[in-house]
Amino acid sequence: MAKRVVWSENAKNSRREILEYWFKRNGNKDYSKKLSEKFNKAIQMIKEFNYIGIATDYENVRAMIVEDYSLFYEIKSLL
Repeated sequence: MAKRVVWSENAKNSRREILEYWFKRNGNKDYSKKLSEKFNKAIQMIKEFNYIGIATDYENVRAMIVEDYSLFYEIKSLL
């Protein structure tokens, strides 16, 4: 079964703000690109192995650590 990731508006904004922060802080996009690639790799891992993240106190919600950031995600059945 195909798996997909749907980003919340809050998550999209947070990701953009994180990458913009590092661009402004460092004066170039090198670290922002590296971090974005790490986020993308984590998302691919989550798509392939839904339960790879750390369990949280919330049912079906897990967290994946990327550098100093936590990607929280909820596993939902598409049935």
